[in-house]
Amino acid sequence: MKTPVKTVPDRLLCVEAAFDSIPDAALLVDSEAVVLAANAAARKLLANRDGIYIQFDRLRLGDRLLEARLYHMLKGIAAAAHLHRHASRRGALRVPSPSGETDWLLQVFPVEQKLAGAAVILMSTAASSHGLAESDLAHLFDLSPMQRQIALRLLEGRPARKVAENLGISRNTFKTHLRRLYLKLGVSRQTELVRLLSKLKVQH
Repeated sequence: MKTPVKTVPDRLLCVEAAFDSIPDAALLVDSEAVVLAANAAARKLLANRDGIYIQFDRLRLGDRLLEARLYHMLKGIAAAAHLHRHASRRGALRVPSPSGETDWLLQVFPVEQKLAGAAVILMSTAASSHGLAESDLAHLFDLSPMQRQIALRLLEGRPARKVAENLGISRNTFKTHLRRLYLKLGVSRQTELVRLLSKLKVQH
């Protein structure tokens, strides 16, 4: 029996469910920085308008130069998704708050193809980061159980050959899963994958 295909609203509901379990403020935005989903922590942060806020449904930054950089990053993610290429414009921004109490760290990640052009933005104080659970990573980037296992083992520093052996799959099957994993996380090589997961501090 074929698994029903998830619609975009279904996937947004999955994202919102994942966001609810993330201590950091989390947003899903489109290529124009329009906010599609946000968790309670994000809504509280945005309501304070302390350097980051929403205006006409669009994410805005108090620093216009940083805002332009963020928008450029989101455009790059959307363009890469449209051309079916790896999204190379992911990254992070440090946004100072007008109150002077803290700097905000915005980490931007492309979302998998079925929400092509969208991006996840994690917002935390520059001094803290809580990380994501494996289940959150599955919801946010639509990783299969095998892809999650491969990602976690590579994060631990295990050689690719050993990962394939431990999971009981052939080298070719491993490479196929790895290519799909790269595509979903917007990376093109193993070092980028490990760097990304290290930033997220995936828990397992």
